[in-house]
Amino acid sequence: MPPLLSYDEYAVGWICAITNEVVAAKAMLDDVHEPLPQKRKDSNIYILGRIHKHNVVITCLPAGKLGPHSAAITATNMFRTFTSLRFCFMVGVGGGLPSNDSEIKLGDVVVSTPRPKQNAVVQHDFGKTDDKGFERTHSLNSPPRILLNAINRVRSEHKLRNYGYLRYLSSVSESVRSGLLVDDVESRDGEPNIPATPRIFYGTMASGNQLIASAAVRDKLRIDLEALCIEMEAAGLMDDFQCLVIRGICDYSDSSKNKEWQGRAALAAAAVGKELLSFIEPEEAPISSPISAPPLASTSEIAGSSTSRFVH
Repeated sequence: MPPLLSYDEYAVGWICAITNEVVAAKAMLDDVHEPLPQKRKDSNIYILGRIHKHNVVITCLPAGKLGPHSAAITATNMFRTFTSLRFCFMVGVGGGLPSNDSEIKLGDVVVSTPRPKQNAVVQHDFGKTDDKGFERTHSLNSPPRILLNAINRVRSEHKLRNYGYLRYLSSVSESVRSGLLVDDVESRDGEPNIPATPRIFYGTMASGNQLIASAAVRDKLRIDLEALCIEMEAAGLMDDFQCLVIRGICDYSDSSKNKEWQGRAALAAAAVGKELLSFIEPEEAPISSPISAPPLASTSEIAGSSTSRFVH
């Protein structure tokens, strides 16, 4: 393993919500680092490693503790322990919102990206209810500019048919793949058009405390927010942390919701995260101010000092 690094040598955070997402994230590491001692008052457990030129911190929400509040606590601990983090990814699975304009299929990936008049992430269940109905009253921050620039670079490479995420997917070991895809299926009844390779969509994600498994609720969110994906953690991160959310589509947020596609979707999302990092250079080290040498003492001062040493 590479030598033990310090906490402040890690610059990228990577947050997962469930076990399959952690397995997929670890599969993207180019090196795995030795763990560091547990910081007091930090309950997170970390996997440390390198992706391209970046030292990365991977952590997962506690078992059974999903949602924006849990994500916010996890991120707070991570940023407090690793004080040099530039930004974080929230990478995992979510529910797709297919439409005629965006025919999102199982295994595809959505990247949270702002559009004209639309935020990258919208908290769909936060607001007020009055006689006129429900009104959303809170707007979440956008992902950091460095990550939005990386998105544009990835999209330009894909127009040139240079698909880094597909290379990273193909390099995943058979043992990891078989472990993640044990419950996966190539197709299911009523889904004959699932693409052989995942595609990437860029747009708005709907985030909230509720697990959505209703086609009616899903379709209303799609229409109201022009959202491409539903998930449960991003709303807890966007306001307080420099964050980008990447979700592989594992279901359609309706009554057929199940876990069969979690492994495949988690791997695809992690591969997209790795491709984004490939176009970001590490920050340059801060330039230290030169240490000024103390002024030379005069001959009389040296002599006086020597005399006083021996007098006492």
